[in-house]
Amino acid sequence: AFIQLELAGRQSGVIIGESVAGDYISTLETISHASEAFTAFFTIELVFKLLVFRRSLFVVARTLQWFNIFDAVIVVLSILDATVMSAMESSPNFSVLRGFRVIRILRVLRIARSLKIFSSLRLLVSAVFASFFALFWSMVLLGVVMLMSALFMCQALNSVVEDSEYDDSIREWVYL
Repeated sequence: AFIQLELAGRQSGVIIGESVAGDYISTLETISHASEAFTAFFTIELVFKLLVFRRSLFVVARTLQWFNIFDAVIVVLSILDATVMSAMESSPNFSVLRGFRVIRILRVLRIARSLKIFSSLRLLVSAVFASFFALFWSMVLLGVVMLMSALFMCQALNSVVEDSEYDDSIREWVYL
């Protein structure tokens, strides 16, 4: 999601003459195809898990399996993102909603929690949680608010930069 926004911004810079032209379109298409492939892979994985484990995938001995629920929610959100956003690509009114693609980054957590090499990292993180719990969550909240604000602004102002009806000085100011 972040790379897609960066490349879209560079492409907007080429449109207004602030950046050197590059092969951004093919890179964006490659990223999009890779994202679709990961979504398909994770969807197939979830379907197979549901076929094998059925209800015990989410509830075992009256205990909710939170990581499996988390995986399922991420897969469903990825599918919704792929279908809804592809339908909205042709409509410029919904360009701000592209910022919700950040949800895809949560898929990385699925991989990180399953690797054994992260056990020492998990131990370190649990120590940080034990000593600086309130500070950690306040920094996370601040970071998320800043990130979402930045993504919103990038998506909201991208149409101004690409629209030739605006004065060139305004487009350049918004880009910079």
